[in-house]
Amino acid sequence: MEQVIRVYGRFLLEAVVFVMLLVLLSARMTDGQGNYGVFHLIGTHFDVSREETGRADFDSFAAESRVSSPVITYRYPGTLFTGTYETDILVGATDAAGESIDVRIRSVTNPYGETDLCGNESGGGEAVRQITFPQSGIYTLRVTATDAHNRRSVCEIRIPVNRREGTG
Repeated sequence: MEQVIRVYGRFLLEAVVFVMLLVLLSARMTDGQGNYGVFHLIGTHFDVSREETGRADFDSFAAESRVSSPVITYRYPGTLFTGTYETDILVGATDAAGESIDVRIRSVTNPYGETDLCGNESGGGEAVRQITFPQSGIYTLRVTATDAHNRRSVCEIRIPVNRREGTG
């Protein structure tokens, strides 16, 4: 019985405090400047000048967000056969202004699902200049391009590689 009274007493005390808080928030308190209500009194202490700087920041963000990320494309015009190819011939990227930018090959996955990591995801390491396709099948290239304003695109390109005629 004592525990029931303790639980219900605590609930009753919390309910009274909650009702008093609601009364305080909805009361029509007035200060010397003519502001009334708790929310108006507290609102007079906030700096209004932040709205102007916030608007400039928002406009800057809106202008930046309209600029597109780099576009990565597969460039090789013909059929690929086993062998070694320059990465610039296979893939390329352009920024929002249409200028050509560097492309990094992050990984090459062979037809058997084995992945050769060509660079880490943070952007360090040497750029891969050549890719060797030792056997026929479908290879997957994971490619990234970053423009001068640090906009980054990531793309996975599936490339079919054929066996050269006359080879076993």
